[in-house]
Amino acid sequence: MKLLLIIFLVSQAAFAQECEDSTTLGKFTSWISSFLPKAPVHQCPDHALGRVAHDQSLGGKYLKEIANIGFFDKALQRDAHVKSFLQNDPRLKSSKAKDKDLAACVSQGPTFKYLLGLDSGVKEKYDIGEHTSTVLNTYLQQKKFYSGIDLKNVTTKTMDQLMLPILALHDIGKGIAVKARDKELQHFYTTKFVRTYLKSAKFTDKEINLAVALIDHDSVGEYLRPDGITAAKSRRQLHERAKIAGMSYPNFMKLQQLFYTSDAASYPFLKKRVFNVDGRGKLDIKNPKFKELLK
Repeated sequence: MKLLLIIFLVSQAAFAQECEDSTTLGKFTSWISSFLPKAPVHQCPDHALGRVAHDQSLGGKYLKEIANIGFFDKALQRDAHVKSFLQNDPRLKSSKAKDKDLAACVSQGPTFKYLLGLDSGVKEKYDIGEHTSTVLNTYLQQKKFYSGIDLKNVTTKTMDQLMLPILALHDIGKGIAVKARDKELQHFYTTKFVRTYLKSAKFTDKEINLAVALIDHDSVGEYLRPDGITAAKSRRQLHERAKIAGMSYPNFMKLQQLFYTSDAASYPFLKKRVFNVDGRGKLDIKNPKFKELLK
């Protein structure tokens, strides 16, 4: 486990430094995979990993690198609490009875590849990995417009070292929620996996709290919908998240905006409906109501 942690951290640092250089990334991926042991054989289905298996974008390569190292798999398989929870979750009982793949993976702890290959439950029929790869790529394109975010009170990590793993995991439990036939539980399952994964990767409590603060809600999206929640309710929820993250509200909102943009703009219909693109390529939220959340 310690060896896998070292490999994961080295891989993470290298990717964060070189993520904009696809040639260097390709060489690094080839080099590290040449001597790494493959992830242990698991009783997950053959189609695990889904369409991201053929994704050659930076986001896709990052997800495959994590999946092939197998570090997160070891972490989840060692977490007796999460394994027991999944095995005994009544919401999954009927699905496991009809889905042998799900039953096999839940019994041992679902692998990262399996979770990436699950259906995300959206009309575009994206699987989790396909969507997440696009989110990572959007983040890599948009991050240059958010250089003013101050993370020093939360982490010593760079923006990429913090945000790439968070975004890679931001929907990791959504496929299980779909299997449980209640997509509204996506954040519930995701945060359970996120805490286990990031703790095993030696993220600090502050860093994990920040990750959960970003992931475990949709206050911006719910407010921007025509029939959405009020500005007061959304601001209240976001102020609570800022406190959990240990950041000032204005600073947290810059990071939350980057997170929301990376996620929402990965869906073509939302990208067209919600965002304008300026001459620099920056995605700006069209709806003037968004400014109410910055107060």
